Amino acid sequence: MLPALRRAPHLEGTTLRSFRPILTALFVSWACACAPGPAREARAQTPADTLDLDTCIRTALERQPSLRSAQASAAAAHARSGQALSAALPQLSVDAALTRSGSPGLSVPGEVDATNYSSAFSLRQRVLDFGVTLGSIGSARASAQAADQTARATRLDVIQGVESAYYGLLKTHRLVEVAEQARAQQELHYKQAQAFFSVGTHPRIDVTTAEANLTSAELDLIKARNNDRIAAVALASALGLDVEQTPPIRDIHDSRVDSVDSKTSLAEAERSRPELLAAEARVRAARAAHTSARGDLLPTLDATISYGWRGSEFPLDRAWSAGLSAGMPIFDGLFTVRRVQEASANLQAAEFDYADLRLKARQDVESAVLNLNVARDNLRVADQLLAEAQENFDVAEGRYRAGTGSIIEVTDAQVLLTTSRTQDVQARYDLQIARSTWLRALGRDR
Repeated sequence: MLPALRRAPHLEGTTLRSFRPILTALFVSWACACAPGPAREARAQTPADTLDLDTCIRTALERQPSLRSAQASAAAAHARSGQALSAALPQLSVDAALTRSGSPGLSVPGEVDATNYSSAFSLRQRVLDFGVTLGSIGSARASAQAADQTARATRLDVIQGVESAYYGLLKTHRLVEVAEQARAQQELHYKQAQAFFSVGTHPRIDVTTAEANLTSAELDLIKARNNDRIAAVALASALGLDVEQTPPIRDIHDSRVDSVDSKTSLAEAERSRPELLAAEARVRAARAAHTSARGDLLPTLDATISYGWRGSEFPLDRAWSAGLSAGMPIFDGLFTVRRVQEASANLQAAEFDYADLRLKARQDVESAVLNLNVARDNLRVADQLLAEAQENFDVAEGRYRAGTGSIIEVTDAQVLLTTSRTQDVQARYDLQIARSTWLRALGRDR
């Protein structure tokens, strides 16, 4: 062919112009093959020994200091309940005494120094106190129940914190992948623009535009990787681990969540939300404490039994006694009256606190239901938008490779595709976070 071309110089320009599209296609194909595509830039698959969500939750429940502190506070409240109960039980004690008496320095006929011994077992039982003891026991028991519900609320907070951090880290992992894919696509477009410019089919501005887009994609990738590291720190903190101990986690592929309604959710929250149950228990505790304080204004009746030995010489004489004792406060500087007033004010405060928490609980549930349903709709729309953006990008890239499209079309399509991928990732994991928030608002255990 070359000798023929040399023999026919009038055909040389026409023949080279006809080969130009073929040469351009070959050069672009070579550039595409050499460029690192999204598959090469994609993150490695999650290893088999990664932690799943349940394992992360168990780790946090074992290590979180806030939960252990709440559990210790509940144990202390139960101990105080036992202390209050002791006042209703018989009190048994043993006493022993040794006394020496005399008149030093005086010489009184018949007066001599004497030594006396005594020991006795005493049993004392409160018979009647008009609600003082029972009120104290009821208040302590209700306070212990409130402490249990507070510890349960802390447990649910720990679980929700782990779930939010877990899904947040998964989201940043996927957003890093999206940023890597966008950078790889921009690098491919940059090589394509260079290839087209080198063969003279596209202007220089395509190269500079593609280069600027590549730099912007690299900046987005740096931000995505930094956010990923921050999310890893948040998960380590939620698990009660050091930052260096952040474990690799397993992805969640099932994003299906059923729709929920406010009426059913509110009814469940009224039954099981620990903050409300704790507030109810505190109201009962305040009411019982008020009853106990009022009982101090009335008489008390105690029964006592004593049996022992006493005398100045051994063997000692045996002695016993039994009786009832009553007491009635007359004036104690208005201490008991003020104590009743304090208990009454505490009861009102507890009732208002419960009413306030009930309003906040309803607001939390309503917000959680709305956010969960919106998150479900967002995921559906995001999936549809991603499919449309991918199709639009494929068309724009095909037109550009064929030489009929511009770099602006490809850039716009790439921006739309990256945005759609980002929104799809965010919608997928925001739905899981919204579900976790909804479960916490209900007070439901996993």
